[in-house]
Amino acid sequence: MNTQPVIGISGCLTGSAVRFDGGHKRMGFVMDELA
Repeated sequence: MNTQPVIGISGCLTGSAVRFDGGHKRMGFVMDELA
């Protein structure tokens, strides 16, 4: 059985402009390795 864990990731780490200052904190590792 080869299952991957389900994780929750904040929208700002995916590159969505949802921070209080209208920006984001996109992390390549999160999108490239954990996706």
